Amino acid sequence: MNAICPGLVDTELLDTLPSGGKESTLATMGKRLLVGHVAGPEEIAEAYLFAMKCAYLTGQRIDVDGGSMLYQA
Repeated sequence: MNAICPGLVDTELLDTLPSGGKESTLATMGKRLLVGHVAGPEEIAEAYLFAMKCAYLTGQRIDVDGGSMLYQA
């Protein structure tokens, strides 16, 4: 079994933040990520597709977080 572990993703869930909260969160977090932006759902889906297609992948945790685990405050 493999696990895909996404970081922050720009989805409808962020629409529930107070006025201006989504834009502020995406801008702030995007600057902190090594890739320079917050992922969209399609970017996370690529990891799932890879894991499903690769028959040789087993027992792995795939972090798809734009480099947030490497970020140093």
